[in-house]
Amino acid sequence: MKFTKTRNEKTGQTVSIPVRYSQNGGSIWREYEVFSLLLQFEFIKKSAAWYVFSDDIVKEAEEAGLELKQKHNGERTCIDYIGADEKLLDFLSNKMRELV
Repeated sequence: MKFTKTRNEKTGQTVSIPVRYSQNGGSIWREYEVFSLLLQFEFIKKSAAWYVFSDDIVKEAEEAGLELKQKHNGERTCIDYIGADEKLLDFLSNKMRELV
C-alpha cells in the first residue's frame, strides 16, 4: 500500500501488510503481525534459525493458564505455533496492544 496526499504526488509512505488469502477471503495475517511485534519489542530473540521467547512472556503466559513453548526452529514454525492456539494468539495480541 502506498499513501499519498494527491494522485500526482511522487513522495509518500509505503506500508507492507501481510495478507493471508486462504482464510475468510483474504484478511490481514494476524499471526504474522503479532510475531513481528514480538520481534520488535524483543519478546522473541532470533538465534541462528531458532526463535526463542523471552522468559518474561513465557512466565506471563503460564500465569494466564496458557502453555507457551519457548524455542521454535524457523520463522514459519513459530508463526504456525502462535496461530494454532486461539487463546494464545489473543493473549499475545492483547499484550502487544497494551504496549502500543
